[in-house]
Amino acid sequence: MRKLSLLVMVLAAMVLAVPAQATMVKGTSGEVVFLDDYEADTEGTSPSAPQVGSWSPSGASFIRDIGTAPGPFEGDQYLKVNTTANLGVSDLANLASTVTGPGTIHVETKFYFPVGNPDTSFIFALRAADVANIASLSNTGNQITDLANGENYGLFFTPGTWHTLELDYVLNSLSLTVTLNGTPATFPVRADRARNNVAQLDIRGLISLDAVPEPASLALLGLGGLMMLKRQRKSA
Repeated sequence: MRKLSLLVMVLAAMVLAVPAQATMVKGTSGEVVFLDDYEADTEGTSPSAPQVGSWSPSGASFIRDIGTAPGPFEGDQYLKVNTTANLGVSDLANLASTVTGPGTIHVETKFYFPVGNPDTSFIFALRAADVANIASLSNTGNQITDLANGENYGLFFTPGTWHTLELDYVLNSLSLTVTLNGTPATFPVRADRARNNVAQLDIRGLISLDAVPEPASLALLGLGGLMMLKRQRKSA
């Protein structure tokens, strides 16, 4: 029991020392080209202080702290995008460098869509250097859909809770792998767009973003559960 407690303490120190993964984009060699955990900004301001990359905010997105619904998934703050009046207004996450092929670009984030907004939606897209979106995700109710054709490819989410969203795109290909909470699906990519590079994330509508926990955080949660289980067995 003492050994397990010591291991949990060591992992806790690791978690404190390592920042959350945040909204992250990796290039074709695994290099991080965008990273923001939303903790370096001041509450009530537009995002401006990512660890890697930069923001071109719309003016309608704000950093929120732990006291504002839905509350952050990781850390004390999260990003709330609220441009429902005009889906033509974008928040652009600028990658530190344009990712070019061959190879795969990887995106991951946590997202939250509020309850009771059937007439609103969001857009989460990969944008090329020529400012044309290559692949655009949206939603119809609680379904992740392709913006170009409105089709759903089997991904459903529950509004009012945080979800993990990942995108993997092999540059120059005509399909995109979208993974929602560990469930993958294949979405189409615009054949009429430049598909050999990605320079930005295009985020619009009504959606909140936050950090994906580090693996060490998840391990700590698992070990905490084991400790509780052992205590229950010992007292039984």
